[in-house]
Amino acid sequence: MDYSRISSKVLYDVNVSVKGRLLMLFLIGICEEKEIDSVDISIEILSKALKYSNKTMIKAIKELEEKGYIEKIRRGQGKNNLYKIIWG
Repeated sequence: MDYSRISSKVLYDVNVSVKGRLLMLFLIGICEEKEIDSVDISIEILSKALKYSNKTMIKAIKELEEKGYIEKIRRGQGKNNLYKIIWG
């Protein structure tokens, strides 16, 4: 996977908020470290890691979904969503 291509793309996308960019780079970092293309993580953990509220993280996720950078996969009640990086 070409992590540098997608990270550069989102980093310079002026239509994505700084919070959205930071979240995307965080998710890419996890994918890169674990050599995976999707992340199983809770909103609470994202909020703590990035020092933003749950509400802010939910908005950033929605923004990245709308821009086509990630796909949120709902996995049912009581389970974390899966956030898949869109590489195309």
